[in-house]
Amino acid sequence: MLNLLFNFTPLKLVAEFIWRDEAFSYFMARENLMNIVLTTARDNNPPLYYILLHFWMKIFGPSSIAMRSLSMIFFAVMIYFCYLLLKRLLKVSDKKIGIYLVLIFFNPFLLYYAFEARMYSLFAVLCICSYYFFINKDRLKVAIFNTLGIYTHYFFLMVILSQIIYLAIYERHQFKKYAKVLILPLILALPWFLYIYKWLLGNTAVFWAQRLQFSSVVESLAVLLTGYESAYYSYYDKYLWMVSIYLLTLVVFGVFRLKTNKTTKMLLIWSFLFYYLVVIISFFKPIFVPRYLIFSAVGFNVLMIYIINGLSKKWSILILISIFVIYIHYWWMLLIYRPKAHEVKTIMEIKKIASDKDLLYLTDPILYFTARYYFDEKRVYLYNLDPKKKQSYYGLVLIPKESYINLLPEYPVKAFIMSSEDNFKIETTL
Repeated sequence: MLNLLFNFTPLKLVAEFIWRDEAFSYFMARENLMNIVLTTARDNNPPLYYILLHFWMKIFGPSSIAMRSLSMIFFAVMIYFCYLLLKRLLKVSDKKIGIYLVLIFFNPFLLYYAFEARMYSLFAVLCICSYYFFINKDRLKVAIFNTLGIYTHYFFLMVILSQIIYLAIYERHQFKKYAKVLILPLILALPWFLYIYKWLLGNTAVFWAQRLQFSSVVESLAVLLTGYESAYYSYYDKYLWMVSIYLLTLVVFGVFRLKTNKTTKMLLIWSFLFYYLVVIISFFKPIFVPRYLIFSAVGFNVLMIYIINGLSKKWSILILISIFVIYIHYWWMLLIYRPKAHEVKTIMEIKKIASDKDLLYLTDPILYFTARYYFDEKRVYLYNLDPKKKQSYYGLVLIPKESYINLLPEYPVKAFIMSSEDNFKIETTL
């Protein structure tokens, strides 16, 4: 039974090896608070998540399960606020809301990042909290959660802008009341942006995302629902375009079937405005990374439930079943074709055969943090790489100059030179 649970259900993600981004989270979070703030200023993400993880690790330790459990808690809080939001919007029984929450709970996009030691679950929960209090006109809490959001991920600015745009178009009489509240987080974040803007511009100049093709637009709704990122799969899913067409049909049919009230308009702006703006921009300047747009996925889940709730019981059941079938397919894809940290098996093999003095050399900085997490970090080096040269992988802010090396060790010390996830060779000098 345990073998089944931890190999063929989402629980497999809890026990998987730490991959490079999570290893980076560990090394960033173990720094002192001042270093976290100063170092994240030169990286691509704000400091809030790392500060929270810093204190979490002090209490529960740095194991993979301990670090990932923080994201699980964020996910649980997100589910609770989804319940509150749905209760506010739908005004239906708790039993019916419970069924809808199952749809959100097993969403591949949202649940996947509940098992990852990164900031995306925090991003999602701050987004749902912001919108919940926005709808309830609790301006102080909107300001608080929006400020926290900006210090979690820079794309949270799009959440704030979506609220500003909605008010400016559909609730102009409320705009003056909310203007100060929505602008306040931007003012509070201004000193940080003034401090980091040179580094941020420099980092985005060598951003690693790829330009989108037309097929990406066709598949975009399926990506928004499932979080599918082809770069991380060993298998391309040929059903993406069909899922997208199905979801587009559902949204168009649902919006026309329902009265396009203010709630519908708000959910459409939340779900699609900045998601598709980023898609369009990425034809020219590649910035499209699905997990950076997890706030749109949260909105899209709420929008789908809002549409389903407005349909007849027969149609609601059929659509719910169809979405769960889609979920099953993509969970299978995630568990089989998106394993984390291929390189760990190679690192562990090296660890078994290396002596206590042997060194691990890496020719690709993308392997660095995972290797340091699983190997003796004092014996991990980047080999024949220029520390001044820009690399496509962000994380160089935590790589000290002493970690760069160009010479092989003298025998009997050996260097295990790892050039990719599954290749290494052994060299030394006499």
